[in-house]
Amino acid sequence: MKSSSQLFPVELISAEVREDHFEDSYSLKPNKSADKSVEIALIHLHADKDADGDQVLFVHDVFESHWQWTEGPCKPVIARLLAQGVSVWLMDWRAHGSSKKNKYPRLNHVEEMAAFDLSAVTAFIEERNGEAITLVARGLGAQMALLGMAGLRNVKLYILIDAISVLGLRRFWIPGLKLARQFRLLGRDWIRGDGSEQEPVTLVKNQLSRQGLFASLRHKNNRQQLATIHKQAGNIIWLCSQRSSETVAQRHANKQARIHRVDRPAVFDEIHKLVSSQSI
Repeated sequence: MKSSSQLFPVELISAEVREDHFEDSYSLKPNKSADKSVEIALIHLHADKDADGDQVLFVHDVFESHWQWTEGPCKPVIARLLAQGVSVWLMDWRAHGSSKKNKYPRLNHVEEMAAFDLSAVTAFIEERNGEAITLVARGLGAQMALLGMAGLRNVKLYILIDAISVLGLRRFWIPGLKLARQFRLLGRDWIRGDGSEQEPVTLVKNQLSRQGLFASLRHKNNRQQLATIHKQAGNIIWLCSQRSSETVAQRHANKQARIHRVDRPAVFDEIHKLVSSQSI
């Protein structure tokens, strides 16, 4: 792989000119994971050729890819940000979207990607532009940001949409509930959801391992992760379209939580408002 980075091998896959913006596609090979075949697709959209100024990274949810942001209700938001001169980056999780399939999909779970992939993406963006990043993430993508927060040195603001908790959910204290969920996964290697992408069963199993009364024994770094979240509380905006998301924010940041409660149809307009306020 011909490298366009001093950090790790990076290949510029394509550089195209659209009607109103430029689109560059990269493949990053950080070589941090135990699976050395992992490559991460990163798409860069920018209206100005030099692409200086504000940098925004979008991280998609489970069963999705970067198309979650460039199609549907978020598409006009991306267009408005580009028109304002904001530089937009779109990450595909490993083996999702434009990212190549890796050799060991059993390692494709959120905790692994938080530790090794997300930090590589933000480091590369910093190397390219030298500017601090606004990170926008949804669902399990937001959980990824929370889990990997200690390793992200150049993020000035986190906008987390309906974030999934990094702490165990109390409903899994009910005897047999976790076991029933695990039983439903027997004999399956992949599962489908509401989006266009399949997920390896190991992703769901890893999520279940965070649940229950004794989950903290398996995930001993939870306390350190929570301390980092508390330290960064002033740089996190919890964008919540449902009551359960507010509960997650309050569990993670207590009274420091900066919660924006919005109706689901208004989520994307709120993203634009929050990102634009950082560009002034």
